[in-house]
Amino acid sequence: MDPAIECPSATEVAAMSGADLDHALVAVERARRDVEATYLAVLDRAEQTRRFEADGHAGVRGWAVALANTGSAELHRRLQSMRALRDLPDTTTALAAGELGVDQVREIAKLHGNPRTRDLTIEGETRLLDHARAKACVEFQDVVGRWNAFGDPGGAARRHDDAHERRDAMLFERDGAVHLHARAGTFQGAALIEIFQRQCDAEFLADWEQAENANGKSDPMAALARTDAQRRFDALHSLFLGAASAPPGSVAPEPVVNIIMNIDEFEARLHDLATGTRPSPATADDVDTTRCETDGGIQIDPYDAVLASMTGWFRRVIVDAAGVVIDLGRKRRFTGSARVAVILSRRRCLWPGCGRASARNQIDHTHEHSRGGVTTPANGGPACGRHNRTKHRGYTVHRDARGDWHVHRPDGSELTEPAAA
Repeated sequence: MDPAIECPSATEVAAMSGADLDHALVAVERARRDVEATYLAVLDRAEQTRRFEADGHAGVRGWAVALANTGSAELHRRLQSMRALRDLPDTTTALAAGELGVDQVREIAKLHGNPRTRDLTIEGETRLLDHARAKACVEFQDVVGRWNAFGDPGGAARRHDDAHERRDAMLFERDGAVHLHARAGTFQGAALIEIFQRQCDAEFLADWEQAENANGKSDPMAALARTDAQRRFDALHSLFLGAASAPPGSVAPEPVVNIIMNIDEFEARLHDLATGTRPSPATADDVDTTRCETDGGIQIDPYDAVLASMTGWFRRVIVDAAGVVIDLGRKRRFTGSARVAVILSRRRCLWPGCGRASARNQIDHTHEHSRGGVTTPANGGPACGRHNRTKHRGYTVHRDARGDWHVHRPDGSELTEPAAA
């Protein structure tokens, strides 16, 4: 972010339009980072000098609440960040320089706040910062989730076992509406999500077909009969009705849940299972290169994943370091296994700021087929219908050596930066 951009006032923003708003947002975000860095420094200094004792407070928390009227949840996040930055000098510098967002710092602080991953966070600070700078915030959260799962496998296993032991489901009426609450362990939960998502997709496709028949193919999204929330409930209702109407003794179809693992991790866990050994404690290199999760982002213990992939419910998907699954040669369209491979390489639409799930997206060539682009997962990216159409208005997409996606406007500027004036 350009520190030379001045933060505008609300009055000045009211008269802005076009690219000026891009620059205004960047300037405001830069100012927010400056303020957060200073806020954390004030809290840190107050705790070190025990300033809170002058007014009879037991700690810096009470002092801050009294003087700044700060909410407890927000203050908890700031105190967690403050204590993490004491061990993370490069993160402190990056925040003060505006290179790192407040939310990214808080993700790192949560990892540091777990005593079992604290040393890992300190050791891997440089790697974490590289990810935070290069990835969208939601993707950086995925990275931190993997570090937490694989850096603290015992904690992840305990959470899974606890969730499985406490599995529950309740349907109850309150205030004139029926509510559903459920909890499950990782594997059962992954299967439920797969079944539910398939039914949601079926409901979406039904609405899409109806809209196309009624309004043509110009913009079916604008004419869908139901909202996403309504389709989700109708999907659940259909599943309940289908289960209730199944003949007694019938065998329900088994879902296939994809477990995505990098090849080195898969081979290492196969060896460990064959020899009865367990790996040594994870290092930053280990957790940063390990991937073992469902295509919905649920972290799975690698040992459990290898065993589960030998059953009919779970399918292992082996990827390389950039997340590419397979290469199926030159074809005109992405279908079958090639389409599945691209979807599994990324959980969301590749367009910055869009969180649409990959399973609902279209697959297109990043280097256009008409210009020699091959139909392989490395040259395919999932984009929702809106952004697949937008891409053909002069926008360009490419994937770097790390596997990260970049989208450029027709003027050459990247979508994550302000447009050219």
